[in-house]
Amino acid sequence: MLDNQKSYGFSEALTVLRIRDYRNFLLSRIFATLSTQMQALVVSWQIYQMTKDPLALGMIGLVEAVVFIVFATWAGHFADRHEKRRIILITQGVLIACAAAFFALTRSSGLGVHWLYAVVGATGLARSYMWPASFAYSELTVPREIYSRAASLNSTGWEISSILGPAMGGFIYAWKGAEAAYLVVFILMLLATFFTMRMGVIPPKVNPVGSKNHDLLAGFRFVFANPIILSAISLDMFAVLFGGVYAILPIFADKLGVEFRLAARL
Repeated sequence: MLDNQKSYGFSEALTVLRIRDYRNFLLSRIFATLSTQMQALVVSWQIYQMTKDPLALGMIGLVEAVVFIVFATWAGHFADRHEKRRIILITQGVLIACAAAFFALTRSSGLGVHWLYAVVGATGLARSYMWPASFAYSELTVPREIYSRAASLNSTGWEISSILGPAMGGFIYAWKGAEAAYLVVFILMLLATFFTMRMGVIPPKVNPVGSKNHDLLAGFRFVFANPIILSAISLDMFAVLFGGVYAILPIFADKLGVEFRLAARL
């Protein structure tokens, strides 16, 4: 019986990947996550090496988080009412421009940290619109009966990319420096955009005017009306707030001389 269940799960995975739009979406999401995670690591290292100030590392997360939170509610509402593929393409275009800006700023003389923070804020804005549109697009491409398998693949792809992205960024930064790392970030986002362009256009499911589903605060009302969902979201929020120790890893790596030992080996 267990073998049958395993083979059924594998068959479901193949069924999901046979859907052309979902397959391109998954590849786009993986490359986009690799790019953004790698960029986050490189920016952290670069700013810390410029300032040697732990507070400067915290400011990276603060700038991006504030911009993301301010626009997140409206971004989800906007994604519900507009074509998702176009939103993803536009936001990935902004992220490509941000990667190019990081590369250009790194090559320029007299680089100021405030310019890096400005680009970080722009990435937060783009991501606040890209991720809601991505989640909605994924749901629209896969039949309801096999969507759980698609959700599992989405989660697996994100986890793998979130591990490989910073690892790639660290190795390339130690080997060739920030310029080469930003160039790879740029290429990865270009690949993500390529697969997004191969995704089909799915018209938005516009609800009648006046529907509560189009109310900007409908999501908040839904969450607060369901204690289980509210508790789960609150627990995750506090875990993120108090468990984000990885943000200061460049400090520990610097004190332990990790970068220099790695560079010497390469």
